[in-house]
Amino acid sequence: MLTMELFSKGRMSPLPGGYMGKLLRVNLTSRSIREEHLPEEPVLKKFVGGQALASYILLKELPLDAKPFGPENRVVVMTGPLTGTGLTPGGTKATAVYLSPLTGNTLGRGATSGFWGTYLKASGYDGIIIEGASPKPVYLFVDEGRAELRDASRVWGQGTRATEEMLREEVKRKDAKVLCIGPAGEH
Repeated sequence: MLTMELFSKGRMSPLPGGYMGKLLRVNLTSRSIREEHLPEEPVLKKFVGGQALASYILLKELPLDAKPFGPENRVVVMTGPLTGTGLTPGGTKATAVYLSPLTGNTLGRGATSGFWGTYLKASGYDGIIIEGASPKPVYLFVDEGRAELRDASRVWGQGTRATEEMLREEVKRKDAKVLCIGPAGEH
């Protein structure tokens, strides 16, 4: 398992603990991807952990009139400072925060454990901000500091296990870590 060694690999910041210092911003409308810095240290100390930091970023950016299924909504996926350390709880956690489609006016969240958050950190990123809307299904491929949007038509409508297997086959990496949704989340 990856350990604290991964933090020295791609660390771009003097931030404390297990922060890499970088986020990916993915705009599905313009099909652009760019790196950004994490918020400054006082913000990180106030909003500790993936869910708190993701909520801070989302609330800071989300327009008041945003609609859950509109392009102005965002999905902010964050790891916390312990992700990738092997320490628990939180040592493998990643959390997605968004405007909830259930209520339309509160935040929703989904959390996962496992290797995905650790491997995102190993790629040099603390989190991903996804914004905009794509006219066709796409997925984000992240590997060792590079990121690109790829066609996801082949996996559209598939369950999560089938999606994982198909994407691993497509990228020719049996060990690839996949964060995906099933048909219920497709819109």
